[in-house]
Amino acid sequence: MDSVAIVTGGSRGIGRATSLAAAKRGYKVVVGYASNKAAADEVVAKIESSDGKAIGVKCDVGVEADILDLFKKADAFGRLGVLVNNAGVVDMPARVGEMSAARRTRR
Repeated sequence: MDSVAIVTGGSRGIGRATSLAAAKRGYKVVVGYASNKAAADEVVAKIESSDGKAIGVKCDVGVEADILDLFKKADAFGRLGVLVNNAGVVDMPARVGEMSAARRTRR
């Protein structure tokens, strides 16, 4: 399969598990990470050690230029088939739909 899966926040936790699962299903994986390059590199190495294909791309999803770069690199890697929008931090217990627009975009 030449289809690419982008996983934002793909280096740790649920994102890491999702990246590994996508690779097992034959996707080429773009592991998006905000700051922990070592964690992203570990996920990429794990995928590649199982004959998968993956790249790590630094991407703060709150920065438009980073998002554009992530998709540019994904496009160069293959045809996009899956986007898992996993990145983000919620510092208060609330559903996203219950937050104000200002709160959803606060940095």
